[in-house]
Amino acid sequence: MKNKYTLHLSVEFYRDVKKLTKKNSKLKYELNHKLKLLAEDPFVGSLHTHNVEVSGYGKVYSSRISKDLRVLWIFKGKQIILLHRFGGHSGNSNIYR
Repeated sequence: MKNKYTLHLSVEFYRDVKKLTKKNSKLKYELNHKLKLLAEDPFVGSLHTHNVEVSGYGKVYSSRISKDLRVLWIFKGKQIILLHRFGGHSGNSNIYR
């Protein structure tokens, strides 16, 4: 299926991914799979996408990658999704702070 959206990565997102997937090939695979889904349909049920208010970013979308890990993103234009952050919603990697 052709992607509806092009994904753009922020510097923060890139750093988060590099840090969290450094020694975890299973997580790399899962992240790639979920990002493909996000590019096809950001509101597909398995992503559990919803609006959140995050200090420093304002209103953004949050999509589930795994039980604890989320991607924060926004629409930039009609066909671009800007990925802001990648991390947990609890603990040290809390991206909602």
